[in-house]
Order: sequence, then structure tokens, then C-alpha cells
Amino acid sequence: GGAMSLTFIPLFSSLWDKGKEAQAWRFYSALASLMGFILVVLTVALMVFAPQIIAITKPGLTEPGKEGTFETAVAMTRIMLPAQLFFYLGGLFSAVLNTFKRFGASGWTGAVYNSVAMLVAVPMWYASEPHGSSPHNPLSFAFGILMGAFLGNFLLPLLALQMGPRPQRPRFTFRIDLQNTSVRRFFRLAVPIMIGVSFPVVDVWVVQFFTSDLPAGDFSRIDNANRLMIAAQGLLGQAAAVAAFPFLASKVAVGDFRTFSEFLRTGLRRLLFITLPVSILLILWSEPIVTLIFGWGNFNSPSAINDTARCFAMFSVGLFAWGAQAFVARGFYARESSRVA
Repeated sequence: GGAMSLTFIPLFSSLWDKGKEAQAWRFYSALASLMGFILVVLTVALMVFAPQIIAITKPGLTEPGKEGTFETAVAMTRIMLPAQLFFYLGGLFSAVLNTFKRFGASGWTGAVYNSVAMLVAVPMWYASEPHGSSPHNPLSFAFGILMGAFLGNFLLPLLALQMGPRPQRPRFTFRIDLQNTSVRRFFRLAVPIMIGVSFPVVDVWVVQFFTSDLPAGDFSRIDNANRLMIAAQGLLGQAAAVAAFPFLASKVAVGDFRTFSEFLRTGLRRLLFITLPVSILLILWSEPIVTLIFGWGNFNSPSAINDTARCFAMFSVGLFAWGAQAFVARGFYARESSRVA
């Protein structure tokens, strides 16, 4: 989804700013149709081969005595996989909104997604029957994520598009057009961008791979600390980068590279001015932050809080660098220099 929007916005913006609205909507339709079809096929295939994929990516769950946990992981994966289609299509809708500098709905998608996920999951959790050693069924959270993705990431930006000014309402017709020039450019640019934006995700995968055979408590401590850092990076670096990207792409589209360069330099200085002190504060206040967010229920032991706080402090050292990378990379993506970024 991230690579899609980073590649889509400069191409769509270039057509739109040059007065080629019909071509822009044809590109939108062709890309949505092709990628939607591919994702449906991939989702079905991944649901079928979910046990084999879980065994490879989480080898610790295949050990003797963890059969119930393995089966639960497979079931949750199958429930959540269709959410990827909602994430992708919603990302495309948000990319169009961002191109038109309408950030309201895009900014609310995360909040609505998380709120719906919890509003669906928590009642189902308490209403469910015992599942293995758990007093309730953890599949309720998988259903919560699926509903959150549909309502927050997919439906919200779609409604925002449909309620916008008439020229900005999407004109979609199902068409798989591999000869479309913009579609071909999209895939040429998307591969290196996918590699670039995947680093934070790969980081999470690496952590999960090497901690999957640890006791459940140890895994949760490292995973929670990493997710806290990712949340902070999203609030600072990613938010600034997402807001700046359409402006940078529009300046490239009209050839105003002077304003482009000035905006990029000024934005990076301001971002570092914010993220460097925040990184230090997160390190110093790691224990109170972890206590506030996770210090309840079964996670309130002093050792769990202390271990999570230490991991969070170490992860926070790189917060300013992650934020700067996300912002600077948008400058290269706006200029379609995806291999450099």
C-alpha cells in the first residue's frame, strides 16, 4: 500500500496538473483493476497455504507442545488476509485524496481502523467460549482487524472521495490495461520503492523471526517495544512525509524545482529539530511511557515493564533517522528517482 501511493501520486498528479483529467482517471481505473485482481488471487492462495507460510515465518510455533498456538495463528491469518485488499484499495483512495491535498479522511483512517477493531474485538472476546488455555477466543481480534480495515481504511476514504467536488470524484471502470503508459511506468518505479518502504516492515519480521521460539512473555516485551517505536515514527516522520509528498510531486510536475528544493531542505531541518529531542525524551521516559500504555492486566509485573522499557529505549535511538529517511525519500519519489531512495 505504501509503495503504491508513493508511486501513484507523482504519476496521477503529473497527468492532472497538465489538464489530462481523462487520462488520469483511466490510469486510476487500470491500476485499481489490475492490482485488485492480483490481490484477490494472492489472498486466496495465501489462505490455502497459510500453514506452510506460518511454519516458515514463525518456526518457533512448530515446536512440540505449541500445536494449539500454531492452529490459532493459521486461523487468525486466514481471517485477516482479506483485509489486505481493503488496505490496498483504501490506500489508492487516500492517494487520490492526498493528490488533491484533502488530508482529513486520510488522517482519520488509522483512528477509525483501531477504534472499530477494538469495538468489534472486545465484546466478541468477552462473549466467546474458552479457547485452549485462553479463557476467551483470540480470533475475535482477527475479526476486529478485518472490520476495522473495511470501515476505516476502505469505506471512509471512499465516501470522502464520493462526497468531494464533482471533478475530483473517481471515474472507475473495470479495465486491465497493461498497455497504459502510466501503468507501465508505475510498475517500473514501484519495485525499488517497495524495497525502500519495506525496511520498517522487514525490521518487524526479523524481530518476530528471532523471538518466535522465546517464551510468550519475552516475545511480547520485544514486540510491544518495537511497535511503540513504530507508532512514534508514524506520528512524526511518516505524518510529515505523507503531508509533504503531494506538494513535492506537484512542484516536480510543473518544473518548479527551486521551490521543491527549498521546501525539502526546510522540512528536513524542522523534522530533525522535532525528532531529535523526541528521541531523547522517549529514551529518558521509556519506563513511564511503557507503564502508562502496557502496565495493566497480565503485563503489569515490574520485570515486564522494565524489560519492555529497555527495549523501547534502544529502538528509540533510531527514531530521528527513520523520520528523516521517510521525509527525504519522498523527495526522490516525487522526482521518480525510486532507485536512489
